[in-house]
Amino acid sequence: MKIPEKISALQEKRELLRQLDASLLAHAAALCGTPSVEQVYRLQGLAETHFQLKNQYRLTLEDVASLLCYADTLEVADQCHRVSRPSELIPISALLDEMNAEMRFPLASSENQ
Repeated sequence: MKIPEKISALQEKRELLRQLDASLLAHAAALCGTPSVEQVYRLQGLAETHFQLKNQYRLTLEDVASLLCYADTLEVADQCHRVSRPSELIPISALLDEMNAEMRFPLASSENQ
């Protein structure tokens, strides 16, 4: 991989991580008022997925590009996390195809890509 490609890949990964942070904070802010227990549990699951993506999972270039196609990257990643088995190391991009994610989740607007 050439240096400009590496820089571009790092910028895309940084953008994905920024979007994951923003999504988690937006979901947390939505709990203002009197959240239900289910909403709190849902936030816990999103927080766990967020932590794993940022600290444990090795994101590939294809994973980054695939997730950046969606409006709520964390929601989509969380659904991938829910359908995968811990013993399997299925790439996120393959899971997105398997679960027909393009039909299930809103895509990012062209200005965000």
